[in-house]
Amino acid sequence: MWRIERLVVVINNSHDMTRKETPFYLVRGWNAHTTLRAMTTSLKRGINRQHQFALEMAKEYQATEKARRAHIHTDRLSRKEQAAIPRNPNEHSPDDHLATQ
Repeated sequence: MWRIERLVVVINNSHDMTRKETPFYLVRGWNAHTTLRAMTTSLKRGINRQHQFALEMAKEYQATEKARRAHIHTDRLSRKEQAAIPRNPNEHSPDDHLATQ
């Protein structure tokens, strides 16, 4: 026979969308508080682990993207600087004397 002290009533407060009511369950020999605490603790650990992994991936991606953009910016800047240098038609480059010899 069941003992009345051992019965635990667990209430699920979520509304059933079809019947518009809240279901409840009568469970024998189960303490809802300790089980829920154990479930939420492991769930929090899992979420924290996933969150930490996502942050590390985002940090790595940002560093890679930052380096790529810096490289592109440096290449474009050096081309612009070279194009901005005024060329004097009378001015010879150091390699010009080799071509005339």
